[in-house]
Amino acid sequence: MRLHRLFHVLLAFTLGIGLLAGRLLWLQTWGGASPRGSAATDATAMSVRQRAQGVTLDPGRGHIADRTGEPLTGVTVEGLLLLPGGADRLTESERRQLARVLDVSPMLLLDEWRKAERPTWWNPGARDRGASPAALTREQAEAIRRLRLSGATVASAVKRYPERRIAAHLVGFVAEQPERMTALYEKQLADGQLSLSTPIGAAGLELAFDRLLHGAGESRIVSYIDGHGEGLDGLGMKTVGSSNPYYPLRLITTVDAAAQRAVEAAADAAGLDKGAVVVLDAATSDIVAMASRPAYEDEHLSPQGDDWANRAIRAVAPGSIMKSFVAAVALEEGVVRPDETFDCDGTYGRYGLTCWKEGGHGHITFAEALAASCNIAFAEVGERLGGETLQRYATALGVSGTVGWKDVSDVDGRPLTQLPEEQENRLFAAAPSDADGGILAQTAIGQRDARWTPLAAANWMATLARGGAPASPRAAAELRYADGHAVERYAAKALPGGEAAISPRTTRLVHGMLEGVVQGGTGASLRNASWPLAGKSGTAEATVGGRDVVHQWFAGYGPVDRPRYAVAVLAESRPLGSANRATAVFKAVMDALAALPE
Repeated sequence: MRLHRLFHVLLAFTLGIGLLAGRLLWLQTWGGASPRGSAATDATAMSVRQRAQGVTLDPGRGHIADRTGEPLTGVTVEGLLLLPGGADRLTESERRQLARVLDVSPMLLLDEWRKAERPTWWNPGARDRGASPAALTREQAEAIRRLRLSGATVASAVKRYPERRIAAHLVGFVAEQPERMTALYEKQLADGQLSLSTPIGAAGLELAFDRLLHGAGESRIVSYIDGHGEGLDGLGMKTVGSSNPYYPLRLITTVDAAAQRAVEAAADAAGLDKGAVVVLDAATSDIVAMASRPAYEDEHLSPQGDDWANRAIRAVAPGSIMKSFVAAVALEEGVVRPDETFDCDGTYGRYGLTCWKEGGHGHITFAEALAASCNIAFAEVGERLGGETLQRYATALGVSGTVGWKDVSDVDGRPLTQLPEEQENRLFAAAPSDADGGILAQTAIGQRDARWTPLAAANWMATLARGGAPASPRAAAELRYADGHAVERYAAKALPGGEAAISPRTTRLVHGMLEGVVQGGTGASLRNASWPLAGKSGTAEATVGGRDVVHQWFAGYGPVDRPRYAVAVLAESRPLGSANRATAVFKAVMDALAALPE
């Protein structure tokens, strides 16, 4: 009898296990079909959907900071996290109160929330809607917490870029690029360290240092859901992620955030709507500030547009700022003296070249020719020098090829270029030895095939300011672990010219001539600036979109007795005959820099 009862108990237990297994099989095949009417899914797909879903709090990517450590990327904000189905659990009163806190209509709130098929940040209208939070004020965050909503919560997250960005073109941006990700990071994809949706560097320093800024994994806040996307009661939300104390890394740039803000504000106030400003430390050529216009907004970036392109490292015709370089080479080579005289009647007599001043400058010395920007005198000097001599000095002094910092990373032994999008500077389109008289005359006044970037123009002025020793501009000085220790340092580097490519005597002569530009030449409007300044203006004729325009320049340094900054300003595509906007921006920028604490 006892054995008979035991048999029935075991049989019942076995049948129960069988029924449970059958129920599980049914749920994972037919019974788990979506309530929206989609086809049945297999067991693997269902198990994936029955995991935790969440949003990223911190992607773990390394951050970028100014020279003092002020963040240029990676700011912590509080945002509103919406959970799927939470909108329908709100009372009418809660909905109205939350909408009032967010300063939106209850209908917009409800509509946006119902679109959330997974935990989603409140950020209506954003290009990446739901992927990153709209920053809440402290008052908004506290008000939402007091509501104690069951389907939403306030959480802290790291936004890649602050609302009011500075140095945006230099820093660049990240974007999802699956094809490039596959080509560059196959191993990291295979290891699960990265995914095809992980944003990677697309421009600027984000692009240059992309391979060094990958972190140790992201931090997420997750909620647990069933196969239909409904929240599982009792499990709540949980924060998961890496706890590696050495990450994320931090890239310390040479940028001075205070100077960058002052420069951007000054350039905008002075009307720079298209062009660039570069500010270098005159002693080292380190990039202190770099601004490009038009500005771009992260929410409206378009791969088809070019607002995001950094005009500070794009090459255009330099116009008469080239004359400062030609003057230095000619004086160094001894083909002209500062007091040598030229006769300018407005025409050169060959190649169809004319002076910008109708009727010419008359009897003029070479020093006066630079101050007055006489085309005739410089066309003649350019022919005396020849193409090969000009090219040799251009290479040594950093106005040919690229000038930005480049070397090999100690981390992985691979080449590292801090400004990978920098365009090449040049004097000639063909071999310098093939340059005839017409090419030389046009090149000497910054026309024909000559192309300079604002970065190269500022670097040339920095070279003059410190006595002729060329250096390679740095944008970044050090990569650090999260605890502050250095991963690697990027030491200052000389350009291929090495030691001074021009003598102290030549630099003194050119200094005096550039001061003359401001005291009584084309830069006379700078005489009432906060600092005594020296530099050279330029106007280059160009055709853009079938329209004749001019690119306006001013490049120089100050204060002249002890130069602190070398600055180049480019105002692109200005109307023919218009006043030199670059000179006005140069003054505004220098005045803003002079107002900063030393």
